[in-house]
Amino acid sequence: MKARRSTQPQGQRLTVATAAVLVAAGCATTAPEPKAQRLSAQMALIEVDREFAQAAQELGVGEAFARFAAEDALLLPMSEAPVKGREAIRQHFPPESAVTLTWAPREAQAARSGDLGYTWGTYEVRGVGPDGRATVRHGKYVTIWRQEPGGAWKWVVDIGNPSPAP
Repeated sequence: MKARRSTQPQGQRLTVATAAVLVAAGCATTAPEPKAQRLSAQMALIEVDREFAQAAQELGVGEAFARFAAEDALLLPMSEAPVKGREAIRQHFPPESAVTLTWAPREAQAARSGDLGYTWGTYEVRGVGPDGRATVRHGKYVTIWRQEPGGAWKWVVDIGNPSPAP
């Protein structure tokens, strides 16, 4: 069996091959790297969750939840009905409470698009029980975040549940 020879001159074949490589390289460098975009979003999510936790200490829980919430946010409190919308979420938390809520994100994941993701972490609630004694409860949470058109991250769904002390 005889091998087929190309009818194109060798120089033309090299030019076409070189052009194909350059086009492919150009496309690779102009499109954002999905892995880098996801990693950047994950780091941003951890940071915004930390800022959210800090705001809860400085502004109060209700105000922090409202400021970091998307307009259509959904809060899923344990053993209670869902709370939908920024203002309803603000009103859900008593303005002057003897309860202190602190939390810390442990991990974040982001969608390939880089504009949706979640954080999860642990929380601690300190308060006073019905008997007047100090109480401490621990739990874990998941917060789903969406990047808004202006670039700010806002939470869209938040849920937590109890867990044993660390």
